[in-house]
Amino acid sequence: DAHAKTGSKGSAAREAGVSAIDAWHEDAGANLAQVATAHLFTHHWLAAALEAVRPRERPQVVNSAGEPLEFVTVHFPLAPGVTQDAVRKALATVPGLRQETASFWNWVEEPGASRPTRRRPKAQQFITMMEDGAVVLGNLEMKARRLSPTANSAARAICGQALLAGALAALVRAPLVERAALAHSRPRHASSPHSPPA
Repeated sequence: DAHAKTGSKGSAAREAGVSAIDAWHEDAGANLAQVATAHLFTHHWLAAALEAVRPRERPQVVNSAGEPLEFVTVHFPLAPGVTQDAVRKALATVPGLRQETASFWNWVEEPGASRPTRRRPKAQQFITMMEDGAVVLGNLEMKARRLSPTANSAARAICGQALLAGALAALVRAPLVERAALAHSRPRHASSPHSPPA
């Protein structure tokens, strides 16, 4: 009887051991499944997070002629011996320039002027007008011994230089060109007499 009891205890112990091992395997499998699921969840969460912070495509902005917006300033140093008054008198002969202050001019589109326009269906158009409806093409500012016209595209800056060339021929030296992308440019408010070019 004692031997039978001992055998039955051993059998029960083995069964308990097997059950414990099976239970451990089940727990381990569950843990491994959780780890795999956690990795999969983390992957999807990271992908969604990266998609959320990805910079959106910036819309293209163009001027009134359909040219990509880029503020270009051309700095003309005054020639030795040339006074600001001499520059003002010369600028008074340039068509399309409106003097707003002693040191600031708006370059506006002349009435009836033909304007070639490049069609860009998805672009946003940036146009500045004076109170009388004239489209502003550029600005000129004179500080100390420097005259600085600004336009909002490379092509328009070239046109501005050509417009001023005759009047300023002997009054200024070779210019320096400064470019500013739209993201770094903060043109002045259009309601001001110092209107940003359109």
